[in-house]
Amino acid sequence: MARYFLDSSALVKQYHDESGSRKVAQLFADQGNRFLVSRLALVEVRSSFARLVRVGVLTTADFARLAAQLESDVSAKILVVAALSSQRLRDASELLGTHGLTKSLRTLDAIHLATAQSLHQRTRLAAFVAADKKLLAVAGDACGLAIVDVS
Repeated sequence: MARYFLDSSALVKQYHDESGSRKVAQLFADQGNRFLVSRLALVEVRSSFARLVRVGVLTTADFARLAAQLESDVSAKILVVAALSSQRLRDASELLGTHGLTKSLRTLDAIHLATAQSLHQRTRLAAFVAADKKLLAVAGDACGLAIVDVS
């Protein structure tokens, strides 16, 4: 069973058709794959849906449908949600203090990455999945995670 950690930039592609959605759909099509996300991703994905409503790409009904599908996938354990903890926030701060000094690493991305690293230490991840090339560079080069670019 392959375990993938998806950051928000990848997860949103499962629910809204955009560049990279096909790559994400291919990962989800394999019944043997498992998908892990940070609790933060659920908030960020809903924020993305809300932004798409504001710019006229989605309707409020679309927002409600997509948000319900996201929650349904969590309830069905299609998405396994890792809680945010004080330790993961400390780990994110450490990532910013080490890798953030020389690489472009934003706060919320550091939280996703710290969560992925913690999960990877327990049971190996197949890959860290994102559509953010700068984040993928840190995940791969600095943190040693296998990566999948879905941009």
